[in-house]
Amino acid sequence: MINHLGFYLIRRPARSIDQLNKFHQQRTDRSSEELLMGYYMGDLLLREAILIASPSLYDRLERWLSGEEITEKNQLLNTLYKYLTRTATRCTPFGLFSACAVGTIQTGTNVLLAPSEQQIKKASIDIELLTAIGNWLKTCSDTRKQFKLYPNTSLYQAGNNNYRYIEFVRNNAQNQYFISALEYSEALSLILDRARSGATIPQLVLTLASHGNECEESLEFIDLLIDHQILEFDIGPRVAGRNNFSELISRVELLNNTEDIVIKLRRMQRLSQKEASLVAMHGALQSELASIGINPEKPNILKVDSYFYPVQNQLDEIVITEIGELISKVMVLNQSRLPEDLQEFKKRFLKRFNEREVPLSLALDDDIGVGYGESSALGLGYSPMIDDLDLPVQEKQRSVQDSWWQQLIIEKYSTALRNGEKEVILTDNDLEAIEKQKSSAQRNASSFFVFGNIIAESAQAVDNGQFLFNLLACQGPSAVNMMCRFADGIPGLEEQLVTCTQSEEQKHPEVIFAEIIHYPDNKAGNILTRPNLYAYQIPYLGQASVQEPFQILVSDLMVSVRNGEIVLRSKRLNKRIIPRLSSMHNYRKGLPVYRFLCDLQDQDANLNVVWDWGILQTQRHLPRISYQKLIVSREMWLLQSKDLKEKDITDFISAIRELGLPDYFAVASADNELFINTDIPESVNLLMEICRKSETVRIMEFLGTSENCWITNGQERFVSEFVFPFSNPDVSPIPGFSLPDYELPKQHFPLGSEWLFMKLYTGEKSNESSLISILYPLICQLLEDQVIQQFFFIRYKDPDSHFRLRFLGDPNTRFDRQVFEIIHTALASQIQAEIIHDIQTDTYCRELERYGWNQIETCEKLFQIDSLDTLHFLADYNRDENERFLFGIQKTDKLLSDAGYSIARRHALLEKLKEGFFTEFKGGPALRKKLNARYQQNKLNIQHLLQPFDRSRQDNQADLLKQVTLEEKDRENILCSLIHMSVNRIFPFKQRVYELMLYHCLFKHYDAILARKRQTNKPVSGLSKAISSI
Repeated sequence: MINHLGFYLIRRPARSIDQLNKFHQQRTDRSSEELLMGYYMGDLLLREAILIASPSLYDRLERWLSGEEITEKNQLLNTLYKYLTRTATRCTPFGLFSACAVGTIQTGTNVLLAPSEQQIKKASIDIELLTAIGNWLKTCSDTRKQFKLYPNTSLYQAGNNNYRYIEFVRNNAQNQYFISALEYSEALSLILDRARSGATIPQLVLTLASHGNECEESLEFIDLLIDHQILEFDIGPRVAGRNNFSELISRVELLNNTEDIVIKLRRMQRLSQKEASLVAMHGALQSELASIGINPEKPNILKVDSYFYPVQNQLDEIVITEIGELISKVMVLNQSRLPEDLQEFKKRFLKRFNEREVPLSLALDDDIGVGYGESSALGLGYSPMIDDLDLPVQEKQRSVQDSWWQQLIIEKYSTALRNGEKEVILTDNDLEAIEKQKSSAQRNASSFFVFGNIIAESAQAVDNGQFLFNLLACQGPSAVNMMCRFADGIPGLEEQLVTCTQSEEQKHPEVIFAEIIHYPDNKAGNILTRPNLYAYQIPYLGQASVQEPFQILVSDLMVSVRNGEIVLRSKRLNKRIIPRLSSMHNYRKGLPVYRFLCDLQDQDANLNVVWDWGILQTQRHLPRISYQKLIVSREMWLLQSKDLKEKDITDFISAIRELGLPDYFAVASADNELFINTDIPESVNLLMEICRKSETVRIMEFLGTSENCWITNGQERFVSEFVFPFSNPDVSPIPGFSLPDYELPKQHFPLGSEWLFMKLYTGEKSNESSLISILYPLICQLLEDQVIQQFFFIRYKDPDSHFRLRFLGDPNTRFDRQVFEIIHTALASQIQAEIIHDIQTDTYCRELERYGWNQIETCEKLFQIDSLDTLHFLADYNRDENERFLFGIQKTDKLLSDAGYSIARRHALLEKLKEGFFTEFKGGPALRKKLNARYQQNKLNIQHLLQPFDRSRQDNQADLLKQVTLEEKDRENILCSLIHMSVNRIFPFKQRVYELMLYHCLFKHYDAILARKRQTNKPVSGLSKAISSI
């Protein structure tokens, strides 16, 4: 059951939908140009919104309004009409075009807006200008020598003699990143060590001078490191924390001889906070900047957010509870696939590093590691000769959907098409069927947000349950992402968001959550700004806003793959790290490290509830998908622009109406939607322009019509969107990971060390005869002669089938050469006959994470017992499938018995194991019926077999198992792994299917024993009790 958090964010356009309708109605009496001029002349807020969005467009607007003749006037009029439409239909926050507020969950629904004139404008220095001011301060001699320098946060050591880091150049007002490298030197090492805790230029010069370097030469060296971004000043814009500009001024005030600079900065700050029109503020700031020689790359110098304070702003508890219940039902639609780049990284990492833990920077390096995402193919080297070539971007292929989902969407689509229906209504049976197909292995998000429109005629209708909820998004990994950006302008919101993240941290006490701090370029800076919500931060090419003890550098992070999960660990803190990006920044085209950290969020809190049309997404028309009062997916169309490009406006309108499009709809591009009214030529012109630029155009049904808008200011109706934060109290804790403080056992054994690791590549069946007939007696002889001390084997595919043999011996005797030569000679005939087609040696990497750091040596002894026992059993060449199955039953029961497990505990463990495999194979009633039949066929054999175990082959398995004294959960995991590997050794192929059957039958056997015990211990009652007492 999910819970709301008692508040919500409401967003609405600056102007009402009724005002746009009024504009359209007035077209019958006046020209569009005359109407537009009147609207913009009489609406200062609309003009200021244009100024903030595009100063160059504002300049043209003002010249047009003053009566000046403008070139390309039609294009200007189209743009102004587009902005007018946006100001009345689109809620997405952007400058003054829309505004937001926070409401509460109470009794009764009442959202009443104040007059639009009371919209609150919060202006501040734009982050692009802040960057320009920071660059100016770096050149001022009084400040440059006093600001502290730190090593570039992307810097890492690649081998013994090289460093690598990310450097950028400015290209077309954007950062272009590339990997740079530099060789190790004593001077560089000294500087980096000194700068790790922050140091000024004079302090770094002194460091070099104290080691015999000339001051002038040292200064040149340090300036070179700064120019190449190896050292960075700590005055860059901060994306987390409050009021960048105020914080910067405070820091400059603490420096010596900076009074004049502070006066200039304070004057700029006062101008940005002045209660005046944005036009006057903008002009005054430009003059001030020009007077001190600051020339921003772009004319955007003010960041403006809009807020409104409604007279009433509350939703009824019953309404939000009902929405929450509907969301709970459709959670089965969660597209819980991990990002493809993350899945591919995991595969490459395991192939390269196995279960080793390596530095994250090394793992993500394209050259010496496995890379990440697209950068792994092309690299990130700076190559100006080719970087400006317009190469076609190869689109990633869509993930192949599960066949059951494809069948479902095709069935729903075909039924709607056949019946001419515009809506598909999902039933409870549909959702239950989907749930049965879903794997429950994915961990749910601790908190998440639900984003959409409440569609109703009035607030009273909402309270009466007469509403629909149009679901636009239901996502994690956290509830805070869509609201963080506005925390600075809404009183109390930051505290509510902090409460949310603290609750998340309390649910996962074994890990540390850390905010990803990255500043890709000026363009994304305003979107990324948010308050400090987590105690720890991971700065990567961005300025942290917490003290150094709470900063986790990328160079401090280690990565490994454990139990199928990618795990980050801080070396300094020795705890598992869970990265978080508390913003809605689209990071998909970012740097590999940034993308990796952001993608990794999905592993622990993957939530994206959406109806995925998949292979049908290119159909010309797709129906609405709904469940009760929930619109899961709006009705949509796909226009082919080639069918419309050559038409005039009259023919164009006729053509789109022939396609069955409604009079009102929205053109969708990513998360942007543009309202189109086909009765209005100016609106149709916008659609025609889009069709000229795009091959296909996605059309969505528009639900923000006046009759659907219930939020008013007493006179006019407004389109609105709601962001509801929810928590999930039933989420399972994320397991932690840390290294023990004692000396760890050795993990990696290359050729020539204590362990020899051989791979014998052969067929799934032929390899067994080779191993048994030749190798088994040879291995026994090697053990008897003490050439080797231990041995075990497993079967494996990579993807070719092979045996993996591990031998323990004394490396001082070069036992590995002796063993390899003996085995190679013994198998010569099989090699000649190509029964064995390859023999390889490799590095043995102990699975310390799987079996325990202090248990691995015990487990290796258990591996030997099981390996030799299995080889002894298989020495009879005629062992058939049924004999192997019963042998596996016997060995599993003996292992659990030797581990001290009672029948009841064995029963509980086998139930968990067989249900886990049943889910893995997406089992249904038919599979369960067949498994029950297999048990009935083998029931008597199992009962006869599981008498006291034949002790003719004595072993010390029970004694060794007593040494596995971990916490119960870890001990059980090791036992499960031992059973799994035992089955692997017995069966030459399809081992996991045999595991499923073995677990099922053994569970049924234990179940029958417990049932007989319960029957035996049943109290005697009634007549039988009376007779027994005579």
